[in-house]
This record gives sequence, structure tokens and C-alpha cells, in this order.
Amino acid sequence: MIMRKLSAGIAIAALLATGAAGIAGASSNGHGHQGNRVARIEAIAASGKLPASFRCASASKDLALIAKGESKIDVYLPKAAAREAAAVAAHQTKRAHVIAHRITEVQKFEAALVTVSSMIKTACPA
Repeated sequence: MIMRKLSAGIAIAALLATGAAGIAGASSNGHGHQGNRVARIEAIAASGKLPASFRCASASKDLALIAKGESKIDVYLPKAAAREAAAVAAHQTKRAHVIAHRITEVQKFEAALVTVSSMIKTACPA
């Protein structure tokens, strides 16, 4: 959950600059709720199109923020997998299940980041 919040904060900064507020009814109320922001990014990825307010002028900044988030996820996943393996070895099945669920959610979010990144690259080739 912590890594998801961190990467969401990075990735959402890119998408907020594009005016993506309110996608799929998941608008943020200004209190920094990362879950809504993650849902918004995943909704953009699922819809297959960027918001109408997206501007190519901010594409390079958005792509840099997405890349930064992806690199943090790449650091997080092996550590989480090691924690899951240690929990399984210690017969802590509930803890292992929770960690596995977190890993799945982070991988889902990473896939959404990759999708949004490719959409930005397609929309703004320069």
C-alpha cells in the first residue's frame, strides 16, 4: 500500500497537469487521497484514451514522472516478493496473502502506468 501511494503521488502529478480530474467519477476532494488518484490513472488506462484536456506541451514532464514511478515500483517488487517468501517460510499464511495482494495491486498499477505512457507517446510523437 505504501509503494502504491508513493507511485500514485508521482504518477498523478503528471496526470493532474493534463487536467484528468474527474475521470470515471473518481475525482479527488483535495485531501490527497491516493486511492482516488490511482483509480483515475487506472480508469484512463482502461478507457484507452487520454482526457480531452491533455496537452502535448507537458508530455515530456509527464513521461519523466511516470518513469520515476515505474523505477520506484521496480525497486519495491523484489523486496515485497522476498517478504512474501519469508512469510510463507515462517508459515504466516495470512501475512503472505496480504503481501501477495499488494504485489498484485502494484503490478496492476504499473501496467496502467505503462499503458498511459504509451498513450502519451502515441499522442505526442515529438
